[in-house]
Amino acid sequence: MKLLGFDHHAAHDLEALARAGSAHELRTVPKDPLIGLAQEIFPRDIWDLSVAYYDRANAAMRSAWARRVGTLLDRVHEGYPFEALILPSDTYFYVRSLVDWARDRGVATIVVQKETTVSPFVMATHAKAVQDAFPFACDVMTVCSERLKEFWVRAGTDPARIVVTGQPRFDLYRQPERWQSLESLGVPPAGDVRTILFLAYHRQVRTLVGVGFGDARPDEASYVADDVYWDTLRRETEQVLVDLVATGRYRVVVKPHPQQAPEEMAALFPNVPAALRERIVFLSGSHDARQLIVNADVVVGFQTTALYESIAAKKKTVCTFWSDEVEQFEDILIPFHQSAPGALTIARSPQQLRDAVEDTSEVTPEEEEARRRVWEEHLGPLDGGASRRVLDVVERTVDNRRAAFAPRRRRPHPFEARLHNTAAYKVALTGLEHIKRTRLLWRLHHALAPKVESRLRSLDCENRLIHAVFASR
Repeated sequence: MKLLGFDHHAAHDLEALARAGSAHELRTVPKDPLIGLAQEIFPRDIWDLSVAYYDRANAAMRSAWARRVGTLLDRVHEGYPFEALILPSDTYFYVRSLVDWARDRGVATIVVQKETTVSPFVMATHAKAVQDAFPFACDVMTVCSERLKEFWVRAGTDPARIVVTGQPRFDLYRQPERWQSLESLGVPPAGDVRTILFLAYHRQVRTLVGVGFGDARPDEASYVADDVYWDTLRRETEQVLVDLVATGRYRVVVKPHPQQAPEEMAALFPNVPAALRERIVFLSGSHDARQLIVNADVVVGFQTTALYESIAAKKKTVCTFWSDEVEQFEDILIPFHQSAPGALTIARSPQQLRDAVEDTSEVTPEEEEARRRVWEEHLGPLDGGASRRVLDVVERTVDNRRAAFAPRRRRPHPFEARLHNTAAYKVALTGLEHIKRTRLLWRLHHALAPKVESRLRSLDCENRLIHAVFASR
């Protein structure tokens, strides 16, 4: 079976499916070329407020995008006749046309939902926003847990089209043979000190109050102003970690969020004394958090579901939870602070954070059971078999589609002959540079050059996408 996956920050899930389904072929579409093409059609206001995608005034743009996507996917399908399209979500407005294309051609569409838990705020408000803006459109969706299934049922999805499987990328926690050492990940040896993994996060409050699941956003989140920040919590957390490093018993590995801006990452841990810099290791946001978690002695974070992963990996897990902003928005945050006693440590002050990190007491059976209940509620089953269960869903969906669809005959076309030739556009652009000498030709240059440059950018995105699919075997 040939599968095509869309990699929108879903590389670990797709990798897990490819590993578990060696009998199948899975190739991937990278997000950047596809987004680049969409940005040439849709204006900035739709990217900022994607519910405008379905406005009547934008019908021409939707049609233009559907034609471009159709042409592009036809080219891919001719060279790689995939039977299933796997998406991490179908709420991104620019993938809706991909789903329409697949439906018209009998290609199964499966959402392997990359999101995990939801806060009570998201459950109560965001589900309705998703239902109104981008209701579920694919054939079937796999989710990690019953809690997440409840969210999608509230969003208007037929429960029969939602299957709880666990999360493919979390299979790694039950596959120790796949664990890598920190040294292999580019982290210097720790020596005889303990490793604290700090999961850094966005500075802006509104990025962490339930805005997720693609581009549909609840109106209730709009009251969080753009200039409200977690600065106090971040600054005091960083100071505690620096003080712990100064004791000589710890080193800190800093893992930013994958979508954290470079300027935010550059602002982490300012003014660290020179003598301590070697024991504060800064990684890129692209590092695999799972591999870092299994190598850590203590995991410290705030609003990241990786804290639930840390609990499942049986690590000392501390959630920082103080400051005026935390108190103000407590009701709309991921409910770590409502977990059963012993599941994880909630540090409600800098001193409590330090005490929690330095506490090396053994986990009691009661605490172990509390941990299991917490991570199962939010992450679903972590038994190493989620990838296989997802593939079973994919296989059944493809079989059902195949049985119900009569494919239209198409003339085969070799992939190599379908690549657009950008050379002619480059020649045209070069030629336009030589006709600026007169006023008339200068005007001609300004009229034509932007169109040629735009087409050249489009062709570059298309060719990058095509090449990526055929190179990802």
